Amino acid sequence: MRITNDIPATIAGSAMAGFGFSLGRDTYKRTKKASKDGAFALFLIGMVIVGLMLTQYSMMWFFRNYQSFVAMILMRVVALISYTAGIAISGIFFWMIGFWIGELLFDKPNGFIEMLSGLAGPAFQASDPPSQFATIFAFGILVFLTVSGVITGVKQRAARLKAWAAEEHNRQFMKEHQLFETKEGYISDPEGNIFEEKFRDSDSVMFLAKGRRNKRALLKFDESGKFTVWTGMLSIAPQGNKRLSNTR
Repeated sequence: MRITNDIPATIAGSAMAGFGFSLGRDTYKRTKKASKDGAFALFLIGMVIVGLMLTQYSMMWFFRNYQSFVAMILMRVVALISYTAGIAISGIFFWMIGFWIGELLFDKPNGFIEMLSGLAGPAFQASDPPSQFATIFAFGILVFLTVSGVITGVKQRAARLKAWAAEEHNRQFMKEHQLFETKEGYISDPEGNIFEEKFRDSDSVMFLAKGRRNKRALLKFDESGKFTVWTGMLSIAPQGNKRLSNTR
C-alpha cells in the first residue's frame, strides 16, 4: 500500500474490510459419533468461525460507502454472495450447536418454546423440543450477526470519508513537494535523494537517506493522517540519534 493511503487507512482502522436448518440436523445425526475423537469438534469450531465472519462481514461490506459507483455495485454483489454462503454455513452449524444444547436442556417443550411453536406453524410444532430450540437458537444468532454487520458498516462510513479526504490531500502534498513514491516503497525528492522508511510514530514517519550516512527526513501528519510537514534532508545532531538538525 502506498504511504499516501497507508497512514489514513491505519488511522481509520477497521473501517478501511432461515436456511440450512434441516440440513444441519441431518449432518448432526450423521456426525455425532465422530465428535468423540475431537476432530469433529475442531471442524465445527472452524466452520462456526467462517460462518460468523461471512455473515457479519458481508453485511458490513454491503452497507459501507465506496468511492465509485462501479466499486459499490461490485462489492455489494460480492457481499450478497458471501452473505448467502455465511447464512448457509452458520445456519447448519449453529443449528447443530443448538440441537446439542437442546438435548441437554429439554425433555419436553417449556413455556417459551410452546409460545413460539404456536406462532411458527405445523412444521415447527411437529418437531421435537431439541429441534425447536436449535431452530430458535440458530435464527437468533443469524439475526444478531446480520444486524451487527449492518450497524458496523453504517458506522464506518464517516471514517472512510475522512480517510479518502486524507488520501487526496496526501497526493496533493506529495505533488506540491515534488516527492515521488517508488514501486519499492521508497520516497525520492527533487534532488534525487532516496529515502527508506525507518520507523513510524503516532504523528510522523522517519526515513533513512539511502547512501547518505547519518542523514534522515521526517514526514509529519495530523490526527486524520493528512501530511503536514516534509523536513527534507536532516543530519543527526552530535548529541544523539533522537535529535535532528536542518544542516545538509
